[in-house]
Amino acid sequence: MRSIGNVYGCLGDVKAKRDLLERALTIKQREFGAEHAEVAKALVSLGNAYGDLGNVDHQKELLEKALCIQERHFGSDHWELLGLSSLTGLSMVYDRMRDFHRKKAELLEKSVSIMERSFGCCLSARRINDHIPQQTTDEMD
Repeated sequence: MRSIGNVYGCLGDVKAKRDLLERALTIKQREFGAEHAEVAKALVSLGNAYGDLGNVDHQKELLEKALCIQERHFGSDHWELLGLSSLTGLSMVYDRMRDFHRKKAELLEKSVSIMERSFGCCLSARRINDHIPQQTTDEMD
């Protein structure tokens, strides 16, 4: 059902996508329990649907919930956090909310750190920081 919902999204019917993903989440929670990794996947997809509809606050809420489930299930430094897009998805949410300077950098640095440990990638957090605008003293207040 999650795949069909995402197909609706690709076809431009984001409301149908959201509706199917809501149903998929309910089924996953019933079958696996509220704290299962499959529920986290459904939360990420549903969160992205809400983001597509312009409800970034609800998207953030769902992605944060998914990340908490994933961290409890896999550990806070597991590569699966990248595969399910919670970390990178949240960084994009913070970007859209214009609250990204500190939080986005933190999430992207964590993503790079996990990739380096898991896959031996030669990426560095410094390379990511080169792409994030520096926050001025006024913006920190």
